[in-house]
Amino acid sequence: MATFLQGTFPEELGLLTDLGIFHINSNRFCGTIPRKFKNLKILFELDSSNNSAFPASIGEHINLNEAILMNNGLRSCLPAEIGLLENLTVFDVSFNQLMGPLPENFGQLVNLEQLNVAHNMLSGTI
Repeated sequence: MATFLQGTFPEELGLLTDLGIFHINSNRFCGTIPRKFKNLKILFELDSSNNSAFPASIGEHINLNEAILMNNGLRSCLPAEIGLLENLTVFDVSFNQLMGPLPENFGQLVNLEQLNVAHNMLSGTI
């Protein structure tokens, strides 16, 4: 039988400062990843897919290359802060319940190679 981590994220995880890759996928986390995670100076890759969690401070991770947040049951609009992630090459929020348009500043993601927003309720133009 599989064992899953579940509940909200421990605030103490935000005390980590030199974490480069953070994979928490396929667990049962919920809520938001604490704002303390903005202290991560070198976060390059974040995968929280198959949970129910979204990082509250995603726009503050300027080094982030990959953000994979698919199948999280996210029910909101995408935050405009994502457009601040100039180093982002992969952004996957597929299989959620996101709505509204993509933020206008998505055009600033000049390094973006893979964008997957499929299976949401998004509207507007890219």
